[in-house]
Amino acid sequence: MLIFDDNPHVAVVICKHISEENKPITYISHDLEDGMWQFLCGDIHDIADVQLIALVEILQFGITETLLNQIPYGFEALLYQAKNWQISRKAPYDPYTTMARISCYQFPSWS
Repeated sequence: MLIFDDNPHVAVVICKHISEENKPITYISHDLEDGMWQFLCGDIHDIADVQLIALVEILQFGITETLLNQIPYGFEALLYQAKNWQISRKAPYDPYTTMARISCYQFPSWS
């Protein structure tokens, strides 16, 4: 059972590389501002590669409730080796450094 106030059927972000290509989840984010969860594989993504599923559905991709309960609001987890997750407080949001670090989206050129 999740210890957070999240409804098990709340929408979470997952990349299609995980849901359709069976790539492993290597990055989990639990946002402080809105409580949104993100589950990504570490590849570079386009907005078309992202989909929404229910939080409870993430369990079918090898993520356990025990792990989710260790990632409070404002924290993230990075997978370094099989089952070796490093959990840390997220840095303040900066779209350029955050997205470059987790390779979530490709930004258009601003020039």
